[in-house]
Amino acid sequence: MSSKKFRDENRFSFNECWERIKSKTPIDNYSQLAEIIGISKSNITKRKDEDNFPIDWAFYVARIYNLTTEWILTGNDTNRRKEPAQNRKFNILNDAEEWLTDEVGKNPKREIWFEVEFEKAFEEFKKWKEEKEESAAAEAYYSTNKVA
Repeated sequence: MSSKKFRDENRFSFNECWERIKSKTPIDNYSQLAEIIGISKSNITKRKDEDNFPIDWAFYVARIYNLTTEWILTGNDTNRRKEPAQNRKFNILNDAEEWLTDEVGKNPKREIWFEVEFEKAFEEFKKWKEEKEESAAAEAYYSTNKVA
């Protein structure tokens, strides 16, 4: 297969990909997309004018926002990567993690919000976490200060 034929068969509509990205991520302008991909905004405009959304751009966005490259490029497949089933004792934690992943995909600041709210709702957890961190810090201190 010639490289031209490969390129022609693997051209993806810029506008269709762009609309899918905007629908599932907080990205809403070309400057944000350029920053995530690590290119200039003029590069984005050039590809828009060519109506060609590159596969590698879809890969970067998919990886960051837990989407599939195929879904961004074609609209097919599920709109989230399939994660291995969690073996948790409490099933509600699976649901909470799935919900939080969706929320963070829409607004990355929701992760911090969730942590703050969780610690407010479960003060025992916050205390346990602080004690665990203090214990780990003390252990690290003693292990680095052992004299031979």
